[in-house]
Amino acid sequence: MDPAIVGVRFRWIATVFLGSIAAGGAIDLVLDAPTTIWTFHVLFELGMLSVSLVAVAYLWLGWQDADRALEGTRAALAARGLERDAWRARAETLLRGLGEEIDRQFRAWDLTPVEGETALLLLKGFGHKEIAVLQEKSERTVRQHAVAVYRKSGLAGRAQLSAYFLEDLLLPDPDSPAEAAGIKPGDVITSINGERIHGDASLRNAIGILPSDSKLAIRLLRDGKPMHIDAHLSAIHLASATGASIDARLGGARLSEANDLVGGQEVTGVRVNRVAPDSRAARNGLKPGDLIIGVNQLDIDTLRDLKRLLAHRPNRALLSVVRGSNAYFVSLN
Repeated sequence: MDPAIVGVRFRWIATVFLGSIAAGGAIDLVLDAPTTIWTFHVLFELGMLSVSLVAVAYLWLGWQDADRALEGTRAALAARGLERDAWRARAETLLRGLGEEIDRQFRAWDLTPVEGETALLLLKGFGHKEIAVLQEKSERTVRQHAVAVYRKSGLAGRAQLSAYFLEDLLLPDPDSPAEAAGIKPGDVITSINGERIHGDASLRNAIGILPSDSKLAIRLLRDGKPMHIDAHLSAIHLASATGASIDARLGGARLSEANDLVGGQEVTGVRVNRVAPDSRAARNGLKPGDLIIGVNQLDIDTLRDLKRLLAHRPNRALLSVVRGSNAYFVSLN
């Protein structure tokens, strides 16, 4: 039965019960027609009558306060629902595009349909037991599918899987170089200089091979409508990147170009802004705040330098790192 109906019924039953006590006491007093109120019987009846009336008033006032609070809660929930629906309407195009990019990347990793479904559920935050119930499979089978996802993608686990797709979902920076070049939050870049762009990795690859200050013919979708923007590479150079987009061994790290004063001298390099726990970058020994200044004893100044040198000697990577006032070597495995 609806709890609201039960509450209303209880309210009236309590009111009738207490009212009956008050009415009975009043009738009894009238019938007794006492000559004085200063008898135990009369005082007891008056006390019962007063208590019953006060209880009825107290209960009804409390119920009215509860009704007002309930109406306020309902109004707040309705407002939140409208806010949620409005957000979904605004983000529908972006969410659809993100879903298509995730599906495209799953195909690039050659995931089977059931592995893709498992990966998507992992991204949504479900645990292995919950996925097993949803897929009507054993937990052991789900774990095998998850292992296959990590093996095919080259990622170390759920944290890196989430970071691969979600790490770059940051609040837009109105002063960013991309904004200055005319690229706005929500734009989907489809090609640069005629080369198709299929995601963040291909965007960085397309930009990374071009010389500085190259002219760029950018085609993109804005609110579902195709647009063309002419820009220079220096205007949209991305001064930050995910570690995985530079090298798989840096997976789980967030990097940016930086310069510091070390020993009174200005040193340029790549700053490690954050490192996901149990990520490949963390296991390799990188820590937030590290400044990478070299690869295999060759100096670097930019993310492009870091990516180029790591690609040049993929089987041997020794990073020169400044941590605080000390210098270290970090070997990537």
